[in-house]
Amino acid sequence: MVEAGADSTADVVEPPDQASGEAESTASAEANEPTIDRKTQLIELTAGQKGALCDWQNTALGGYGKVTDCPGLPAMYNAKNQATCVVLAFFEPCPNVTVGDWETCVLAMLPSMGCDFPSAQCSAVYKLCPGAE
Repeated sequence: MVEAGADSTADVVEPPDQASGEAESTASAEANEPTIDRKTQLIELTAGQKGALCDWQNTALGGYGKVTDCPGLPAMYNAKNQATCVVLAFFEPCPNVTVGDWETCVLAMLPSMGCDFPSAQCSAVYKLCPGAE
């Protein structure tokens, strides 16, 4: 997921109404999670596994290149393609972040289509690595 300033030619969408299909989209995303052991650390992933996680995340959040208008917040831009997602998402993952942490965070972001990063579910993925300044 990329914040405002990315490719401006992408389709802009409004976040979904929380009452319409939230449970369905979460259930669908859960059913289509990549077949990667949830205990695998992100730094151990192969290029193919990183691509699979990017494909899953972007499909769950509206597709590559999707822009979501976030009320009162900057718009959220999905990566324009898998290669961009892999570079941005796996630039410097913290050593102890697992595939399960990543998947839990993405599932928690579904109701807002990425406008909200629920702290409890996403803190492991989006915190600074120990010793990072």
